[in-house]
Amino acid sequence: MFHLLLKITAVTAGLMLSTSTAHAIPPPDALISIWQSALQMLGVASVFVAGAYFSVKQFFSAYFIGWHRSTFILAGLGLAMPFVLWFAYNNIEKPTDFVPATTMESISIEETIARDPDEYVREWKVKTFKEMQQEADYARGLKSLPKLNYQILPSFTPQTLYKEMEKDRSQFYLLDVREAYEQSKFYLSSDSSARYGDLLHGIVTPELAKVLPKDKQIVVLCHSGLRGYITANLLKNLGYKHVAFLQGGLRNWSQQKLPITGDEDYSSDPVSKPIYTDSMVREAANYLKVNIEAGEIEPSDIPDVIHLPFEIATTEDVQNIVEQSKTKPIIIICSSFIACFHSNSFNYLVEKAGGKVVGIHDTTDEFLIPPILTDDQR
Repeated sequence: MFHLLLKITAVTAGLMLSTSTAHAIPPPDALISIWQSALQMLGVASVFVAGAYFSVKQFFSAYFIGWHRSTFILAGLGLAMPFVLWFAYNNIEKPTDFVPATTMESISIEETIARDPDEYVREWKVKTFKEMQQEADYARGLKSLPKLNYQILPSFTPQTLYKEMEKDRSQFYLLDVREAYEQSKFYLSSDSSARYGDLLHGIVTPELAKVLPKDKQIVVLCHSGLRGYITANLLKNLGYKHVAFLQGGLRNWSQQKLPITGDEDYSSDPVSKPIYTDSMVREAANYLKVNIEAGEIEPSDIPDVIHLPFEIATTEDVQNIVEQSKTKPIIIICSSFIACFHSNSFNYLVEKAGGKVVGIHDTTDEFLIPPILTDDQR
């Protein structure tokens, strides 16, 4: 009788395993993982059945209820076992059927930069990337975070990403890490956005955490490709396996004449606020004087300067100053191309929140295209 029950159990289990709900065919290593788990469960189940058989036999015999009755109870346990196995099998964590695009390239950021046809841009990117690494170390050091470990990560050329998305857009998740001002000027329709400064500090907002997928190819978008590369490294360190960046950023995408909304060529636009001189800033007693340089700043003879490393600051730190601008107008101070460029980004956030920026001071007089000041602004 017991041998018959074992045969029934084995046949039933085999049928239930072979007729379980169909899934997309996973890769071979995933199949091995699934069947290893299934075989392990079968082994455990076999030990359980054998142990239960002898334990129940001894128990029932000791209490004189008869071996036939104990065999009947064992039969019930044997018939229930296939259902237990079926339930366990269908609750194994199945691997996703996501397969990364084969057109991605794994090349160093230096090789990516070397592909830019413009010599001036290549030199600028090499210099800027080194500065961004130093600034990232500085920002993370302030929060006692370890230095980033930069890796060779997958990347797309604009043409290959465009072709892959034409085939199947659903396999890609585009994350734009530019500032809100940059996105307002031109953009590629993305799935979500995040501030580079937040991610640099390991901050993934609850809203972003809910939507950032682990079963799609995340492609990080920025203007030149540098923030995209660093952000892809940050996400990799946070446990996101399928991350890549766009070679040359959205500037390169636009130059390849691929579809985009807005005008990419805005970097030479005049700043939106009057230019303040050294003496004007020193004499301005009723304003917040905010230096937005990303790294450490040189000592200044301008009194009461607040340092807000805008590009690498967290949203919380930025919003703290933005809120103050509602009651005390701001003069923005910068001394590098990137920071002076982001004066428009900072001004955009302040004005959107109902605050006010009265002017901008470039300590080098090199990077801003000044508008004409009116008499009452001088």
